[in-house]
Amino acid sequence: MGKKDLSNEQIRRAELENAFYTEDEYGYLKFDPEKATRHILSRHEIIHTPKQGYFLFSGKYWKPVEDNLIGKYIDQEMDIIAKPYHTDQILKHITRKRHIDYLEINKNRNRIVLANGTLDISDWKNPIFHKDTYFREDFSTIYFDYEYDQNAECPNFNKYLKSTFESNPENIYTIREIFGYCLTTSTKHEKIFLLYGEGGSGKSVLIDTLKTLVTDSNYASIPMSQLDKSFSRAGLKDKILNFSTEECSRLVKDSAITWLKAISSGDPIEAQFKNKDTFNFKPYCKQVFAMNDLPQIENFDDALQRRFVIIPFNKKFRGDEIDLELKEGKLHSEMSGILNFALFGLKRLAEQKDFTYSQESKNMLEEYRLESNSAERFAHFYLRVEDSDSYLKVNDVYEKYIGYCDENNEKNIKNSEFKKIIKRKFEMPIDRKMKKISCKTEEVYEGIGYSDDKKILSLVK
Repeated sequence: MGKKDLSNEQIRRAELENAFYTEDEYGYLKFDPEKATRHILSRHEIIHTPKQGYFLFSGKYWKPVEDNLIGKYIDQEMDIIAKPYHTDQILKHITRKRHIDYLEINKNRNRIVLANGTLDISDWKNPIFHKDTYFREDFSTIYFDYEYDQNAECPNFNKYLKSTFESNPENIYTIREIFGYCLTTSTKHEKIFLLYGEGGSGKSVLIDTLKTLVTDSNYASIPMSQLDKSFSRAGLKDKILNFSTEECSRLVKDSAITWLKAISSGDPIEAQFKNKDTFNFKPYCKQVFAMNDLPQIENFDDALQRRFVIIPFNKKFRGDEIDLELKEGKLHSEMSGILNFALFGLKRLAEQKDFTYSQESKNMLEEYRLESNSAERFAHFYLRVEDSDSYLKVNDVYEKYIGYCDENNEKNIKNSEFKKIIKRKFEMPIDRKMKKISCKTEEVYEGIGYSDDKKILSLVK
């Protein structure tokens, strides 16, 4: 019987058997997992890492895919001869043959894959665009689904910013720098950004624009209060942005704040995907939180103050001032121009080596620290600078601080932490100062006194 006499199904079966089977020594067809794997990999570029599973090359970037989806691809290729145990064998071979270390994923973090090529931002001041060129060996999962156009502009976005920050246009420079910083995988500035203002102030438009800039697959939405959970932290792997709207009525625990600091600095953190082993990685996502009220934090220390950047949204948009087309229409069509806006901010950040801080932002941060820390508040209201001969006994001051916390139903901190705050606030040396008082040697604070003797007496138990 000639080939022309075979049915379409028989021809198809013969083609598949040629791709997936070999003859054994007796001339019988036998499934060959090695041959089958080579055939699959010739049609689908797949890699595997034990920590994160499978990735499929799209022609531009590497896209993470679920294990069962790779199995479906195999079944589709095998078509009418597909069998579950053959699929399992091929998966095992792919896992072994295309294994790479998870640290190889996004190994060149200075390249951004765009719809029309690859943008290299190794030099923040002078990015280089490789038109229609993609680097599969980078194992990049970061893809922006719009085009790079160095001449593109964003008039609607600029109009929105001018309207939102009309009372303090200096904040627009900060927004530029934040957008630029979010393009990178650098964490050298160690910043956490708080977009602060009541509802209807334009925060959601800015956040939606930033999310669209980095594209859906490149950001996570993990609340600040959930960062002490390993499964939550796993969601930050290979993301360049973490955004959340905080539930500010809840206290953010010290454990979550500890992880927040580590993430902002790019320190190695431990995490775990569901049904996977724990692993360590260095996060590079930028932390941006939008809120109507600033979060409650127990221990607002120097390290946190250095990291926080508050962007105040003071304007309230009402009625005809609200442009409902901004989020889903006008700004989405301006992404190439908004990318240029961000690149300008990145260049500015490189040149001045720090972010722009408006005076309003600085004042708000200082007020926030004062409101968040009982020791700071106590020192602000009850202590003052005096001449160098003045002194207060360390234990007496701490006793009055405890009384202040009890009277105001506030949580106190340990004396060791309290001393650090007092010495920092009044610029005292960190070494202990001892003085002989009534034949007894006591540790003292030098150069300060109580601001209101009558008021301070009420705190003595």
